[in-house]
Amino acid sequence: MVVKGTQADHLRVVARLAKLIAQELRESFGEIELDMDEVISGALCHDLGKPFEYNPENRKRWSADPAKTGFPSIRHTQYGTYVALTIGLLESIAHIAGAHSMEGESVERSLVLEVVRHADEALWSVLVAAGIVKP
Repeated sequence: MVVKGTQADHLRVVARLAKLIAQELRESFGEIELDMDEVISGALCHDLGKPFEYNPENRKRWSADPAKTGFPSIRHTQYGTYVALTIGLLESIAHIAGAHSMEGESVERSLVLEVVRHADEALWSVLVAAGIVKP
């Protein structure tokens, strides 16, 4: 995958999109309650495990013997959950880090996670359509 921009750009845009989605939902459907601090924090922390999963040394080691380690050995969602809980972030933020991707198919996702997940997926889809990201 060829990507332009940085991980900081990705997190900033996901946070802004998630905030806009949450604001629109709150304004349009008053019965939907969203904690904006949780939305923004969750969006900024959803990829906590990316540096581990995409570390060049880890990827080299995993690709050398995937039968032994798997590839990747641990996905960013799993590692992000570990990081979030280890450093004392709220369980709700760890849930977002751990279940925003395919691993979340096996749990009931929180409302804030759904907002963040869709902001994340929307960004990737738009970047691919715009030719900024090549899968």
